[in-house]
Amino acid sequence: MLTFDLKRRAQILALASIMLITLPIESYGVQEAALSLDIATLEQLLNTEVTTVTGASKYQQELTDAPASVSIVTSDDIRKGGYRTLAEVLNSVRGFYTTYNRAYSFVGLRGFSPPADFGTRLLVLVDGHRLNDAVFEQAPVGSDFPIDLDMIDRVEVIRGPGSALYGTNAFLAVINVITRNGKDLKGGELSLSGGSFNTWTGRVTGGGKLSNGVDLLLSGSYRDSAGKQRLSFPEYAATSGGIAQGLDGENAWDLLTKVTWKEFSLMLLHQTRDKTIPTASYYSIFNDPGEKMSDRHSLAGLSFNRHSDWASLNARLTYNRYSTMETTPWTTLVCGL
Repeated sequence: MLTFDLKRRAQILALASIMLITLPIESYGVQEAALSLDIATLEQLLNTEVTTVTGASKYQQELTDAPASVSIVTSDDIRKGGYRTLAEVLNSVRGFYTTYNRAYSFVGLRGFSPPADFGTRLLVLVDGHRLNDAVFEQAPVGSDFPIDLDMIDRVEVIRGPGSALYGTNAFLAVINVITRNGKDLKGGELSLSGGSFNTWTGRVTGGGKLSNGVDLLLSGSYRDSAGKQRLSFPEYAATSGGIAQGLDGENAWDLLTKVTWKEFSLMLLHQTRDKTIPTASYYSIFNDPGEKMSDRHSLAGLSFNRHSDWASLNARLTYNRYSTMETTPWTTLVCGL
């Protein structure tokens, strides 16, 4: 019995010794694998192409050098997200949210979006040119944004006050929309789509880089929608039972022309938009089929950019005209500048 116990104890001690010897080796193997994984991840980060941003300091710089909190929404992000308006793009960005009053879309940031603000504390740029209108200082972010989203290369969202660089409206954030170039097309594009509420859109685009170095882009788009045919507003229950019938339609067409040669860039924008209003705004009669908003927005921008190792020169000249007209059977309100 004693011999058996000694043999059993010897076997247990031998097994425990083997476990004590192999355990550090296995732990070291796990640590070595984790260290290799960290090194691989670090190498991937070092080899990742750094995105550039132009709206943070009014010149192109690496995103890591920008003196602001910047988010970049690329054209690939827009396509994968299925966004249809700039407001939907911004709604996907951290800290932003949108509202819609059946006429225009408005953007709030960090919980700040007072009624009737019209997005005046947000500055929207297109290739560095100011897009906020000179009537209400409103930032066009909904269907009144005059550029088809397919023509956007990226959207730069610069958080925080930027009035030191851009002046009025750059209080909460600066949104710089960078459009595509003709060399990105290498020919032409044709796009047609349809959706719910009898919505149809179309776009024709052409462009390329010519032999003399001129980069040319031409794009025109059209959209038409009948909108939701039956909208209920309990506040107007005394009139038509609070039902607005067939007053959510919209049609618009946009035109974009962009010419780039060496350090010079010329951009022309125009939008014509008509939107019926179901909410009886400005003391109009509820469920009146004649009430609609007509927007006309035109922009011409010329820019010059030259960069060297010791200095950068940026100059912009912008012509921005916006007019809006509300039509009812009783009155017509026209604003424009």
